[in-house]
Amino acid sequence: MSRKSKSTWAFLKNRRNKVNKIYMGVNTGPGPQDVVVFYTDGSKRTHPLHHIVRHSLDGFQWGYGGSGPADLALSILCDCLSVPMAHKYYQAFKFKFVASADRQLYIKEADILDWIGEQENKEKQNEEGA
Repeated sequence: MSRKSKSTWAFLKNRRNKVNKIYMGVNTGPGPQDVVVFYTDGSKRTHPLHHIVRHSLDGFQWGYGGSGPADLALSILCDCLSVPMAHKYYQAFKFKFVASADRQLYIKEADILDWIGEQENKEKQNEEGA
């Protein structure tokens, strides 16, 4: 296993032990949508998800593969992971989790970390097979 892969796995394992967020929103129609980060650690803390502007000045959206969903994917991953990992995976994450979401957005941090682990594992297998 490469040094990069070891550090990534250590990061994911450390984050997995601290999982307690859910990203939620209700799509009310055209235009930007609000997404709230809920903590499930008993603290009852919530906060609006910070918009990382890369593709859409308008804000978050989901249910398709456009610029609003791309910014939502990037913003969720930046909140959940390191910024370099977020930039590496946000487009694939958009199609897996955000573009396929219905009117109600509900994404668990645990599901994100499991998916990232799968992506890292696939990448490792591809590197070993090359």
